[in-house]
Amino acid sequence: MGTGTALFNVTGYTLQTDASTTTRILTGNVTVGSGLNLFINEPATTANRNLSIAGTISGGTITLQGGQNATNASRLNMSAASTTISSAIAMNVTGGGYAALVSTAAGNQITGAISNSSNSFTTLGATSGNALTLASTAIISGTSSLAFAAGSSGGA
Repeated sequence: MGTGTALFNVTGYTLQTDASTTTRILTGNVTVGSGLNLFINEPATTANRNLSIAGTISGGTITLQGGQNATNASRLNMSAASTTISSAIAMNVTGGGYAALVSTAAGNQITGAISNSSNSFTTLGATSGNALTLASTAIISGTSSLAFAAGSSGGA
């Protein structure tokens, strides 16, 4: 997809990678309609899935989903500098793996509330030399465990 803004004003859409574990990149902003949910990654896969969005994500709710097991992650990378996720974020990885939000660029932040009541870890991370800041509005709730990851792979 080229640069610009992807607008999702109908519910039921899933942004996902293909059957490869290679990171795929969407360049541009993503806007989810008010009261709607945009799903990230396919719900049943157990292998690692990495989707990078090089833009701001706003509006509605995004749900990071998957069936990853204890050694794999459903990962959403913030891959452009100084971007924000202001959407509410729901984590739903059902295989006991990791639901990961990772900054792979400098100066990124999350202002949307984060919830996870699945049996996965809520993972927040940043790759070497980058930062992920949570604003006071990015309240983390739910019954899952919380993990922080930093370093060359940011928890991948």
